[in-house]
Amino acid sequence: MALQSQLFRGDPKLEAAAVSDPAHILSGANGPHVGKIQLALVQLDGAAIAQDSVYGPSTAVAVRAFKQKRQILNSQGRIDDIVGKKTMAALDGEMLAKERGSAGGGGRLGFKIVGDDTPFGPPPPRQVGDVVVRFQGAFAEGGLTPDSVLSARRVLIYKRVPGSPGIFAAVLVNPFNGRFLLRVGRKTTTIGAASLGVFASVLSEMQVLLLGLQLAPGKIFIHGSSSGGRNAIDFAAHATRLGFKPHLVASVDAAFFQADTSSRPDPNPVDPNELDHPKRIPDFSVDAGSTPQSNRHNFFQTIGNHTRGSLFQGVLFTSKMKGEEIHGRVVGFRNNDLSRFLPRPLLLTDDEAHGECGIRGNADAERLIADDLLLNT
Repeated sequence: MALQSQLFRGDPKLEAAAVSDPAHILSGANGPHVGKIQLALVQLDGAAIAQDSVYGPSTAVAVRAFKQKRQILNSQGRIDDIVGKKTMAALDGEMLAKERGSAGGGGRLGFKIVGDDTPFGPPPPRQVGDVVVRFQGAFAEGGLTPDSVLSARRVLIYKRVPGSPGIFAAVLVNPFNGRFLLRVGRKTTTIGAASLGVFASVLSEMQVLLLGLQLAPGKIFIHGSSSGGRNAIDFAAHATRLGFKPHLVASVDAAFFQADTSSRPDPNPVDPNELDHPKRIPDFSVDAGSTPQSNRHNFFQTIGNHTRGSLFQGVLFTSKMKGEEIHGRVVGFRNNDLSRFLPRPLLLTDDEAHGECGIRGNADAERLIADDLLLNT
């Protein structure tokens, strides 16, 4: 049967995929027909994917989420990321309903309340899923296990959901208030615009979990260390722009550089030791989106900060870390200088101080998140 929606009908590749197995659309495809699928996923499920007409990893995750929510199984009874006949039929049917202004396409469910003359009563209350996101600075990009995002031992009252397959196997639920806990994380090597692909992947996985379990998003906790600490802050701003409301951000020895701050070391130090360990602490201004100011936390150390002279710029902050990474306060955050808590501070190399701060700061960040999750139990 020919496709009916305005978005899909008449597109030869989509029409073929709707009737022929060899014409199914697979990961790696590209072209306007892929862009139409991406647009449908955004409109029907709110998928956080770029509409770039390239069937990449984030689009594959969004297709899986669409099929999981509607239980569209392949011939082996599994969920895959292939856009075939059944998937095209579902996408086309829901887009047609959306174009006609009906309640299809993820709209309100059609149930009737006694005594209500309108065709649709209010939707039933949805269960809530709190989300913890972690970005961990590393030498190579990759995933993080759920317990690396937030250890289940920190929230012992939460229980694993029995019989959950695949990525849903690590979902936890609080038996006292019924709230679910979803944990998503990535190892990162990039910051700034170079991390947008990582952000898209994390958002897609969040949506797969929320949509697959039919959960309303609850509190969103974001934390990270090193490049991951910088990404945690930037991800909060990115998620805010997409309509999410981060609840807490905790950054641990975030990767900053002299170019990120107008702060300078004292150009005429009285203490000669200050040339190697400046007393002045740099301040950094970054956007953490709509995260409440009371829930913005920055853990850092300054043992690894040093100074160097520049012919045209005067005295600058530097370090022996990659790219001359430096650390300090973040404006608008609750700043916690961990320098005095680190063992043998003046005997540590810059990288060792950074690592020790990560151990202590990550534990503090996880404790903040766990305490918040358990507060209303």
